[in-house]
Amino acid sequence: MADIVIRVMDLCAFKGIDLESHIKAKMRYNSLREYKHGKNIKPMIEWQYFFGGSSGRSFDRFYKAEINGQRVEKHCSNTGVEYSIGNIDEAKIKFKTEEELIKAVNQ
Repeated sequence: MADIVIRVMDLCAFKGIDLESHIKAKMRYNSLREYKHGKNIKPMIEWQYFFGGSSGRSFDRFYKAEINGQRVEKHCSNTGVEYSIGNIDEAKIKFKTEEELIKAVNQ
């Protein structure tokens, strides 16, 4: 990879292309763009396993994480996955996707 960068820089020097000014212009342009600018980038939450159990044919796994200083939880079972802000057993509103959860936390 480093070899490719060196070769590109060498080619730019040979052709008289000011690579540094082009990189700075691109960085300046990116700083002015809207966040995600139309891309649907899936947010990443670092879930930590903290409890689980099973009985018969059912299983339950609980995970916790933190988003903007708020504790969030994920409950996985053989019937599906649900998310909540705070303790999932006490939550009045449960979310079906991570995206819904993140949107609610950021409001």
